Amino acid sequence: MYIPEEVIYEGKTYTVKAVGATAFQNCESLREVVLSDSITAIGDSAFAFCSQLSDLVLPPEGGLTSIGSYAFQGCSGLTEIVLPSSIQSIGDAAFYDCSQLSELRLSSPELTSIGRYAFRGCSGLTEIVFSPSIQSIGDAAFYDCSGLKSVDLQYGATSIGDSAFYGCSSLEEVYLPHGIEALSPAIFAGCSSLSTVDIPPFVREIGDSAFESCSLLSDVTIPQGVTTIGRYAFSGCSSLTELVLPSSVDTMGESALMDCSGLTSFNLPTGVTHIATSTFQGCSGLTEIVLPSSIQSIDASAFAGCSAITTVESLNPTAPILNETAFDTGVYAVANLFVPEG
Repeated sequence: MYIPEEVIYEGKTYTVKAVGATAFQNCESLREVVLSDSITAIGDSAFAFCSQLSDLVLPPEGGLTSIGSYAFQGCSGLTEIVLPSSIQSIGDAAFYDCSQLSELRLSSPELTSIGRYAFRGCSGLTEIVFSPSIQSIGDAAFYDCSGLKSVDLQYGATSIGDSAFYGCSSLEEVYLPHGIEALSPAIFAGCSSLSTVDIPPFVREIGDSAFESCSLLSDVTIPQGVTTIGRYAFSGCSSLTELVLPSSVDTMGESALMDCSGLTSFNLPTGVTHIATSTFQGCSGLTEIVLPSSIQSIDASAFAGCSAITTVESLNPTAPILNETAFDTGVYAVANLFVPEG
């Protein structure tokens, strides 16, 4: 199907500037669409659930600037999209569940935003080229893109939404933008092939569940300046054998390092005053823990399941307030406690 530059209606000639909302929704037999150069916008759900659509030709150098929300949702026959250089925005869920899409270039110099769920469920994607002009990536934009292997955003986005790359189970490499100040909740949760992350220098917060269940993650660099490690931030990162937190960290959320069974020792930063519930629960390889002088309280189950602990060194001569379930019962019987004189 070709959508022309002009149409004649009742003797008058009209320029076609947009494909309207829901214009071809559920046209399940539609296989090919070619858009003329006059079209500047594709409306919401314009081609949603055109499941046989396999050939989409957008104006190569035309004026197409926006693709609406749900525009191509469920177009499971699409394998490739070539976006023109004029594209400025991609709406929410625009390509949701385009499961055969294998190649994507988001390299338009005009592109500034990618909507929520824009490419969610595009499990055939293995690589994405991102334009440095992109400023924001919406929540769950690439959620469950299980074939995606590499993400390079180091020259671009300053805002990446919650769960943006959740469940990208083949993701091995991540290069994060230098201008980002926080890692959103669950941003890389479930990325079970990710092994190395270098967190940029201006990040101040690692959000809840940011790397939860990244079971192959073994090397994380956290810069000075980070103050907060969120709840479940590294929970289930069983390949971590060492995690060095900078002295700027003063808050660690509940279960932040739960089930990090590869950790053998851990030094808490001197700014931390409180060890929250289940912070180290299930760290079964942990044999040594150093408590800084700043620690004032240790909550329930903070070290539950850490049955291998043999040494606890407290740098504060005054004992912290300790919940009775903070450590396993057996640890009290066998571990050595070291405290400064005083």
